Amino acid sequence: MPFWNNINIFAKKSRDGPKNTPTGRRTQVGNGYFSTLSPHRSRTTDVLKTLRRIPDEASAIEFLKRVNPDVSMAVWNFVRMANQGNEMQFFSLDKKTRILNLESEWRDFAARINEISNSGLDGLIDQLHYSAYLLGAMGVEVEVTADREDIYDVYPVKPQTIEWELLEIEGRKTWVPYQWNLTEKVYLDKKHANFIWVPSDPDIGDPRGTLSMSPVLQAIDFQMQIFQDLQAVLHHQGTLKTTYQLLLNR
Repeated sequence: MPFWNNINIFAKKSRDGPKNTPTGRRTQVGNGYFSTLSPHRSRTTDVLKTLRRIPDEASAIEFLKRVNPDVSMAVWNFVRMANQGNEMQFFSLDKKTRILNLESEWRDFAARINEISNSGLDGLIDQLHYSAYLLGAMGVEVEVTADREDIYDVYPVKPQTIEWELLEIEGRKTWVPYQWNLTEKVYLDKKHANFIWVPSDPDIGDPRGTLSMSPVLQAIDFQMQIFQDLQAVLHHQGTLKTTYQLLLNR
């Protein structure tokens, strides 16, 4: 019997039964526009000027993560410390018998998901911690196979690609997530996709998460400005000293 049937992952827990479980993938692949990825990354010459031109907070924080050593090391340390390894154990309903064959199948599943990076469940957990810490939320889509007997893969979704619309569903107003896939508006509610969203410290009545790294922007801006000012002073003083030595040597 397949693994997911054994643990009854799609058993009825709410109004929807297993037959209503969406199959396939609904979230966009990549950024939705380009079908190729280059190994080359462009380099920024004036970091402070580029930072001040970025209007979006999340984009500015991601930019600093790539170019500022303090932010980069802070993110790296957080992600590594947050994932200290994990162990999954399965027991019978009476909690007395350990089901070892399920644990073997779970290890196989944990090794094969996150196929794009070949890093398995550990790599997926790292990406989710990174997303929560740096981008304000964790989002994943679980792609269920067509026969609803297994999971093909679990895809992390960048929070900044998710938009929200207030809709009335079964007489209740609720926030519904969606993405734009080129010109198509794709809803990611439970009826259309197996999308899971966990925001970081959300505000009241707001499904979006909080960018915990936002205060870094002002601090790093100030730090870089100080460094530039010091560089200008040292350059000026060095030029004056060189000129003075030339005049003395005449």
